[in-house]
This record gives sequence, structure tokens and C-alpha cells, in this order.
Amino acid sequence: MIPFDSSIGTQYFADYAEEIPGETTAMLSEAARSEGVYLIGGSIPERRGDKLYNTTTAFNPNGDMILK
Repeated sequence: MIPFDSSIGTQYFADYAEEIPGETTAMLSEAARSEGVYLIGGSIPERRGDKLYNTTTAFNPNGDMILK
């Protein structure tokens, strides 16, 4: 799981990147659902093909990803 820690620099994105949806977004989805809250989870190093992105996601109280 990716820590939400600003000390992780972009030089480490390749090491920590994951596809979205993935392990981190599954955890965020469950947290939003179990607490019945809107949740904004970012920044997540995202791997999409051979590209890396700094991605933020948002979830509704049902745990659905409503923004990426």
C-alpha cells in the first residue's frame, strides 16, 4: 500500500506506482464505505502503461470512485 506521505519524492514514483483501481484505492473505497463519508485520497503514484502520474481519487459514502 502507498503511504500518503509528502516525503515520497517523484524520484520514487516508479518504485511505488500502481494501477488505479488497485490496492490503495480498494483500501480507500472500503474506508469511505465503512465510515459513510466522502473521502479524497491522494496523492497516489499511478502507473498507466509506460507512463507515471500523480493521481488523486475521490470516493462517495457508498465506496464508489467518483473522481480520478
